[in-house]
Amino acid sequence: MIRRFQRESAQQGTVGIQTLGRAALPVQVRLQSGQMGISQDSETAILLNPIDSAPEAQLLLRANVLVAGQNLELERNGKVYLLLPVGGTEHGDDYDLIRCRQMIRDRGE
Repeated sequence: MIRRFQRESAQQGTVGIQTLGRAALPVQVRLQSGQMGISQDSETAILLNPIDSAPEAQLLLRANVLVAGQNLELERNGKVYLLLPVGGTEHGDDYDLIRCRQMIRDRGE
């Protein structure tokens, strides 16, 4: 994964390479807020660690997609996960790196 550290102009920039995850996986997430419920539209994100491997998930999203107070919902391997953003969000020109605590949501079936 290449992380942009500095852009001098529209045509020239300095890049740095850093390993953010060993197995990046594109996923679809839906935004959730308390008042509006779950969005019907999905947003493409990049999952940087396997969802079942740790208590926290790391996601890359387009810049400014997630607003304070919103959560994310992700369906993976037949399970629905509620992703609760925790501190330490990093922002780039065109991306946000978000750490989330994950909970498996009961489908109520």
